[in-house]
Amino acid sequence: MKHLSYALLLAAILLSGCPNTVPFTTVECDEGYAFEDPPVTDGGTPVCSTCRAGYDREDLADGGFVCTLADGGADAGDAGDAGDTGPDAVVDAGPCGMVCPTATPLCRVSDGMCVACLSDPDCTDPTAAKCGADGMCGACDDSTQCGGITGTLVCATTGTNVGQCVECAATETTACGANPCNPVTNACSAFGAAAVATCEACDSDANCSVAENFCVPMMFEGAARTGGYCLKATPGCSQPLGVVLTDRISLSGVTGRAYCGVNEGLTTCDAVNALLLSTTCPGGMDSECPDGGVCETLDPGGADFMRRCTYPCSGTLECPASPAAVSTCANGGTTTDYCGG
Repeated sequence: MKHLSYALLLAAILLSGCPNTVPFTTVECDEGYAFEDPPVTDGGTPVCSTCRAGYDREDLADGGFVCTLADGGADAGDAGDAGDTGPDAVVDAGPCGMVCPTATPLCRVSDGMCVACLSDPDCTDPTAAKCGADGMCGACDDSTQCGGITGTLVCATTGTNVGQCVECAATETTACGANPCNPVTNACSAFGAAAVATCEACDSDANCSVAENFCVPMMFEGAARTGGYCLKATPGCSQPLGVVLTDRISLSGVTGRAYCGVNEGLTTCDAVNALLLSTTCPGGMDSECPDGGVCETLDPGGADFMRRCTYPCSGTLECPASPAAVSTCANGGTTTDYCGG
């Protein structure tokens, strides 16, 4: 076909409206496509306007067409949109015009459309794990859509992560083993179920081992503490948790409750527990005690009560009721009152 006689003939042939335009004298048609005889032209340039023998033609909605092997083999290119190129394009030798943009990199052969996904496994974002009928990834509605996404097992149907693939859900009990699932964060707890005592660290209400205890966020000197602590809901506060804490939402989302806690301007649950456990500070340094703790000598003194971790207080309700050596709130000869002073 590439002879001068064709070049003379081409000047007299009008455009017949097919894509896949190529320079007739320098480039051959893509595999499966062919020039007609005589060739159809576009502005004097011949176009590959038909399929070769052994290939079937399928016309597309965008005016292009596809040539596929008659035995059902893979398509050999698209005569529709060969001009779509650019820095954001990726090669796709299918019916979508040879290229698809990065945002929709997959070619859906059934209609020649560039899409983001062909099936759920193509969607790898936990916040959009379902492949919709439009070829776009969206919110999940079934846990099977989350199977291929690392770190997720289920599709959240409650909490703040509805429609997202998450580590666990409050309605199931297998994802986290022996630990509970936090219904707000949809994450497995780092602590066991019903395994945490009052004023100990937790990250879910289900961690607390005592009835009417909830996992509550706490402060120290105006700064938020990491995670939460199991605290008893009011009424009925007693030493050493004699300070009522209000306006707290538990880490599992319980609202409208007040809790029996510590004086957060002076100390922490960790410091209270250190005193109850008779933790020592051999070097005599406050830094040997937890946040909010101080290293002091407890009343009545003596070797057994020296260099013990205690904590500052503003009244006896903030100190343990027993033993007597720690039940007072006084300065013990220092400038700061502390339990056991």
